[in-house]
Amino acid sequence: DTDDRLGLITYSNQVEILSPLVNLTSAQCERLVSMIRRIVPSGGTNLGSGLQGGISTAIKTPSDGRLRRVILVSDGLANQGITSVRALGVMAANGTEHNLGITTVGVGYDFNEVLMTTIADHGAGNYHFLENPKAFGALLKKEFETTRNVVAGNVELRIPLRDGVQLLDAGGYPIGMEGSVAVIRPGDIMAGQQRTIFLSYRV
Repeated sequence: DTDDRLGLITYSNQVEILSPLVNLTSAQCERLVSMIRRIVPSGGTNLGSGLQGGISTAIKTPSDGRLRRVILVSDGLANQGITSVRALGVMAANGTEHNLGITTVGVGYDFNEVLMTTIADHGAGNYHFLENPKAFGALLKKEFETTRNVVAGNVELRIPLRDGVQLLDAGGYPIGMEGSVAVIRPGDIMAGQQRTIFLSYRV
């Protein structure tokens, strides 16, 4: 569908935005495929910069009511830039404020599953393990089909707090305050999906 849009970002020691979001016309598809074929492994794994590059690229283009998704592909062995699991989880959670979900795809048998699942959970997306690279096309198709099953978009939880009560943590999601009301945005909810958020208070 030429109304669909796709961007392409690569990262090693540094991040490179190969393409911003473009409509998937025949010419653009050929261009993107050509770019993908020229990607070669090099350097370290600056996963944080790659993730932030994907988020920034997505939110630079108005959503126009569309569902937006960043798909992060990695072995999760972050060794450049931000490497903290918690910090990367918070980075992913910040994307939910822009109605943006983040899905992760773990590759290789020694990938960091904790990191990749944390990013997906906090980014209100899905997590996949890719055992066979040839199955990547089917995985992407499944991801796109899943986004069609969104039953509640841009979900917002509002929690009134009485005097002397603070909400310290909401499962890694950013906590916004509007007066005495804590605001949490856990992203889209898919058909059949359950979301559990643990809240930590100080009284």
